[in-house]
Amino acid sequence: MKKLFYITLDLILSFFLIILLIVIIIALKIHFKKIVLNNLFMISLTRDSVKATKKLNARKFLNNFFGHPGFKLTYVLNINDQCSNIITLGKDIIGIDKKINIYFFLKQRLFISYFIIFEIYSIFVTVALMKKIKSNFIELVTPGPIEFRAIIIKFITNCHILAQVRGNIDLLSYSIDKYFYFRVSRKILLVKIISLFFHRLVSELFYSNCSLVIGYNKNNLDSAISNGADPKNSRLLRIEIHEQYKKENYNNNNYFLNDFPESNNNILVWSRLSKEKLIDEIIKGFLIAANNINDLNLIIIGSGPEEENLKKIANFSNHSKRIYFLGYKDRNYISEAAKKSLFTIISFGGSTLVEAALFKLPIIAFDIEWHSELIRNDETGYLVDYSDPYHLSEKIIKSVNDNNKLKSMAENCYYSVKKMFSHSNYLENKKRYMKILINKKIN
Repeated sequence: MKKLFYITLDLILSFFLIILLIVIIIALKIHFKKIVLNNLFMISLTRDSVKATKKLNARKFLNNFFGHPGFKLTYVLNINDQCSNIITLGKDIIGIDKKINIYFFLKQRLFISYFIIFEIYSIFVTVALMKKIKSNFIELVTPGPIEFRAIIIKFITNCHILAQVRGNIDLLSYSIDKYFYFRVSRKILLVKIISLFFHRLVSELFYSNCSLVIGYNKNNLDSAISNGADPKNSRLLRIEIHEQYKKENYNNNNYFLNDFPESNNNILVWSRLSKEKLIDEIIKGFLIAANNINDLNLIIIGSGPEEENLKKIANFSNHSKRIYFLGYKDRNYISEAAKKSLFTIISFGGSTLVEAALFKLPIIAFDIEWHSELIRNDETGYLVDYSDPYHLSEKIIKSVNDNNKLKSMAENCYYSVKKMFSHSNYLENKKRYMKILINKKIN
C-alpha cells in the first residue's frame, strides 16, 4: 500500500513537473533569441566527476581528449548530487562539478520526479554557462544519459553539437535487453513498441541535430549514421591510446603483484563488470577449457554491478579456485600483470583491446562490434564466434598449446595498432574536423 502511494505521488508530481519543464523551455527559447553567442569556447557535458577524471587520467590524455584545435577554451561540465569543484584539467581546459541538493528521500522514492528535477536543473546550469561565456558549442560522449538534455539545449540556444561516439547503440540495447534510451522490460509487446518508439525518437532527434559526429571506430560511426547522423557531418577519428604508463617506485615486483597467481597459463581479463561487457561468456568458455588444462587460471580485474553475479557463476563451477576476482587495479598493475599472463580474452572492449595490443599481450576476441577492424584471425589474434563458449574454449586450448603462434600474432597486432592509432594522424585529423565546426559558426 505504501509503495503504491509513492508510485501514485511520483506520477502526479511528474505530470506537473513536465508542464513546468515545457514552460521553462519556451521561456528560455524566447530569452536566447536576444542573446549573441559568438565565442569559440566548447562546453563538454559529462556524466563523470571532473575530480575523478583528473585523478584517473594523465594530463596528456586530457589535453588530447578535451582539447579542440581552433577553440580558445574547453569547459568540462558535470552535474551531480555529490560535490562541487572547479579544477584545471589541462591546457585551456577547465573542469566544473556542479552539485544539485536533492533530498535522499526524493531520489529513492520518487524516481521519475527526481529525474525531471535533475534535468531541469542541469539544463538551466548549462544554458546559464553558455550565456556567461557566450559559447555556441556543446559536446558529449555517446551513447549515454545526456542526449535528451542536449536535444533540449539545442532547441533553446540553436547551438552546435559535437557527438563523440564511443559505442554501438544497437548492440548496447541488445546486451542490456532494453532499448538504450527507454530502459524498461521488452517482454510485453505493447510496452516494447512504446519503448522502441521513444528510443528511436531520442536517437533520431539527437544524431540528426549534431553538427559533427566523430566515431572512434568504423562500427560506432556506422551505428550513429544508422540512427540518424548525417553521413556528410560524420567522421572517423581513432582516439589516441598512450603506450607508456607512469611507473611508480616499487621495492619488490612480487609485492606489487602479491595477489596475482603464479602460473604459466594465466588468462588476464580487465574490464568494467557490467552486463554489456559479456564477462559471463568468457567464464563459460574458460570452464570448458579448464576441464582439459589442469593449471589454467582466469584472472579478472575490475568492478561493477555484475560482479556478484559473475562470482556466483564461478563459485558454482568445478573450477572456482582457478577463477580470481582482483577488483579494481590501476593501469600500472595491469601492465605488470600482462607480463605474467599468457594471453587475454576480449569479450566487448574498446580501449582495452588497444591496450592489450600495446602490451604485446596475445588476444582472443569475440567477433563483435569493432574487434575485426584490428584482429585479423590467425594473423593479429584469434576471433571467435559471438557467443559460442565451445569455440572460445577451442581457441583457449589452441593458444595454450602453441606459444610461438601467440607471440607472432601479438607482435603483428602491436605494429597494426601503432599504425591504426597514430598520434600524428589523430592530431592532423582532429584539427581538420574542428574546422568543420568553426566554419559552421562563421556561416
